[in-house]
Amino acid sequence: MKKDFVWLMGFAILLTTRVNGAAEKWAGWGDLQPGPNAVGFKLTTAYDQTRIFHSNAAFRGLSEQAETARPIRIYMWYPAQAVKQESLRLRDYVRMAAEDFGLIAEGKTASDESLPLPAQLAKGLTEERRCQLFAEKTAAFPDAVPRKKQFPVKFSKWN
Repeated sequence: MKKDFVWLMGFAILLTTRVNGAAEKWAGWGDLQPGPNAVGFKLTTAYDQTRIFHSNAAFRGLSEQAETARPIRIYMWYPAQAVKQESLRLRDYVRMAAEDFGLIAEGKTASDESLPLPAQLAKGLTEERRCQLFAEKTAAFPDAVPRKKQFPVKFSKWN
């Protein structure tokens, strides 16, 4: 589970961080140039009804009406129409990953200082650098309108 958390955080940092503005390059990309499309992002949840996740809702502090099926959180990045809103920041990905692994309650607002980072990513980070990283804008815009064109779909599973 820790390996998955590290992988997700590394993925978010390496694949979506930018310096300033959608057209500018992040140093981590090397010679790779930005594409012609904005990047939309959506997090959605599906439920696997064949697996019980919260079998005893009351014991876990959940209401009796709580969903008992296993939640599957799906992160989707897609080609989007140009947007004029703020892009996601690295802190947004850290918060979503922490929710995925039950480190903070879903939808709870946590301060940057209380957001967990895996030891492999946090090792050697000063508090100042951590704050700088969390404030970094990414190339992804939440709930951006998808481009009205067909694009190939890529799936990735975690091992």
